[in-house]
Amino acid sequence: MDLENIIRNRRSIRRYLSDDIDAETIGRLIECGRLCQSAKNRQPWKIMVLKGETKNQIADIMLTCYKPSFNDCANSAAASAAVIKNAPLLFLIFQEVDEAWQTSDLVSIGAMIEHICLEAVHLGLGSLWIRDTVYTEAKIAQAVGYPDLRLISAIAIGKPAETPAPRPRKTTAQILLKEKTTFLTTQRCRLAHAMPADFENLMPFYTDSLLRTFLGGSLSDNQAQQNIRAIIADTQGIHLTVKLNDGTLIGLIEITPHHNMIDKEISYIFLKEYWSQGYAFECLQAVLEYCRTQLKLTHILIETQSKNIASRKLAEKLNGELKQKLIRFNEEQCIYVINL
Repeated sequence: MDLENIIRNRRSIRRYLSDDIDAETIGRLIECGRLCQSAKNRQPWKIMVLKGETKNQIADIMLTCYKPSFNDCANSAAASAAVIKNAPLLFLIFQEVDEAWQTSDLVSIGAMIEHICLEAVHLGLGSLWIRDTVYTEAKIAQAVGYPDLRLISAIAIGKPAETPAPRPRKTTAQILLKEKTTFLTTQRCRLAHAMPADFENLMPFYTDSLLRTFLGGSLSDNQAQQNIRAIIADTQGIHLTVKLNDGTLIGLIEITPHHNMIDKEISYIFLKEYWSQGYAFECLQAVLEYCRTQLKLTHILIETQSKNIASRKLAEKLNGELKQKLIRFNEEQCIYVINL
């Protein structure tokens, strides 16, 4: 099985067959953990292999923190203890404590644990990465004779007696972050990629009927939210919020494929209270310069309704040349070309 399929087929297994895991297999699991990368090559992990009654004693210790009246995460220790008793093999993962390296070492140990869990899949085994040991970590470390080490996690391992369906995963768009740093600056404004933190402040650009007079009218809240989520997640276009130096969001400038699917189009919308003050011209000049120097575009289009006189004047002020008029969305549109 190739690595991608191993990753895709890994599951958190909570029910195991009673089949014993032989020494050679255990050795292969440990070897894959041993070879893991670590911050500054510190290799801060220690692994203890437990079976039988000693393994079950760990589960019994974990149960000492369980009380039916508790309404917190500690109660999940009971479920994890049951898994440990059911599994034929348990790895305890310890850390050699060095507070100066605590964060780096924990990240390294997490990577090492994942190595073991993936090798388990490769060997036809299942595993469960267990963190519920945290509630009794000192007791467990004492019980196995290593009170000077910190117990980080445990891994239950064995032949699966279940085939769980994949758990839900966030989409790529939900986990992919764009740079938060300022994209462009002008004398009065900062332009940056639209971010989730901008969500509420972007709503008026889609729901305000005045702002959208020449954009097909206002959208419902649900449609607006969908559009905002789309531009935040979009990795093909450029969607820039325009903010004053005090952080007030006043506009949105976008570079996206034009309807002709050949050229790029620049579009813009600003809050009414910032109209006729030169903000759009100031910011669009900066974005057009970026298109010329960084995107290496030779030209870009502006499409606006013929009735939108202010937008047409702005396109002409930016040296846009009217190239075409056509009907789109039941309205006459003017298409300007700006040579860069």
